[in-house]
Amino acid sequence: MTLNLDFADPATNADPFPAFAQLRQSDPIHWSSAMKAWVLTRYDDVKRIAVAGSEISADRLAPFFAAVPTDDRRSYANLMTYL
Repeated sequence: MTLNLDFADPATNADPFPAFAQLRQSDPIHWSSAMKAWVLTRYDDVKRIAVAGSEISADRLAPFFAAVPTDDRRSYANLMTYL
């Protein structure tokens, strides 16, 4: 059974603990398509992320722009500023 944690669901909001327990057991590092985010449910994983500093980032744009060929980067400068 695939569980998709969705905090927009009133049932999940009313009692999220069964869903968290199931995730800890079967999918402790869970991708939620509803939230478009990773959900970590184990203390040690959360602690590792919290102290990782620059090793882990939510910045999805920098890697994309770094992969753009140097000659084309100028055309993306305004977009990067706004995003």
